[in-house]
Amino acid sequence: MTDDDLESIIVSAGSAYSDGRYLEALDLYEKAIAARPTNAILLANRAAILLRLDRLQEALGSADRAIELDSTWAKVGTQLT
Repeated sequence: MTDDDLESIIVSAGSAYSDGRYLEALDLYEKAIAARPTNAILLANRAAILLRLDRLQEALGSADRAIELDSTWAKVGTQLT
């Protein structure tokens, strides 16, 4: 996947999330994470979507992984509270 392809997926995922289309956003973030599995921001965004879908254990796992990758990123911590 090219960087341009990834950027397009991320923009589409953000739009889907903003519009409340959480399952679509989750699918798009999963594709982005498959391409960049160590991107803490993508993992944290997936955690936010999973919280919206009331999939708490999965959200926690995704947030934990994001924190492992980048413990300084504040957004991850606020999603857990």
